[in-house]
Amino acid sequence: MFVHGFTGSASNWDVMIARLIADGWSSSKLFAYTFSNPYDASDGANVRNAYEVKSWVDNILKRTGASKVNIVAHSMGGLSTRYYIKFLGGVNVVDHYIALGTPQKGTILAFYGDMQPGSPFLLTLNSGDETPGYVKYTTICSPIDELVQPLSYCQLNGADNRIVYSGHITLLTSTSAYNIVKNKLAS
Repeated sequence: MFVHGFTGSASNWDVMIARLIADGWSSSKLFAYTFSNPYDASDGANVRNAYEVKSWVDNILKRTGASKVNIVAHSMGGLSTRYYIKFLGGVNVVDHYIALGTPQKGTILAFYGDMQPGSPFLLTLNSGDETPGYVKYTTICSPIDELVQPLSYCQLNGADNRIVYSGHITLLTSTSAYNIVKNKLAS
């Protein structure tokens, strides 16, 4: 399942999904959704979005009969997804969480409450174990990401933290990022 970031949509994943299909993945097992309010970055937006992630995952599991799901998320979508994993039961059904350019600890460039370093949302999300359960966690971060700075704010303690050289939006189409995603999904 693919989760977009702030102001994004399911179509943000078109290139990556097309590459996965070209590499042998079945389109019937690749799902991308658009949040009901993708332009909402107000305080509490990540929690509201996490409930949508939960609904999407529940739907996929019911529809496919699978017991687990992999989630690839970009930017703010990775925060909502982590909240779902940690607080809404996702820890029991997510096999792999792969985050591209997600401000796990916020960003010094944040204009929005939830993504500001030290915000109540991030303090809650990062309290205790940042990578709970048996979920495999991967972050894909870039030192030249123009929105998520510094680099360490994109990484998680306990995750496989990978570095590629790409802009924030171009992480979605980066060959280096794609190869990491593809290999992680295959493992």
